[in-house]
Amino acid sequence: MKAGSRVFFAACAGLIGFALLYTLPIYARLPRTFYDPVARRWHWASNLGPIPMGYVGQLGWGVLGGLAFGGLASLVASRRKSEPSERAFALWSAWALTALGIILGYFTWNNWP
Repeated sequence: MKAGSRVFFAACAGLIGFALLYTLPIYARLPRTFYDPVARRWHWASNLGPIPMGYVGQLGWGVLGGLAFGGLASLVASRRKSEPSERAFALWSAWALTALGIILGYFTWNNWP
């Protein structure tokens, strides 16, 4: 497999992993880091209310998922000998864009008044 194809599949898997693990703490109520700007302190909790900001912890989960999924896809792609088909490129692109569209739509909808 060419290096460009391997990078493409790793990037698509990284985007999918980012999307899944960015939303996981919200759905599963997992603990993440919060920053309370009033008290100027960091907290590790699953939910603290409206003032502490939890997006830093969510981004941490997302980056962890993106790196894990991208690394796994790169490892799998490096063992593959033949070049993938056009359909594989289209499906991976569609899954990556769909995952990003779903989380963007979900968090946009939750911010709507």
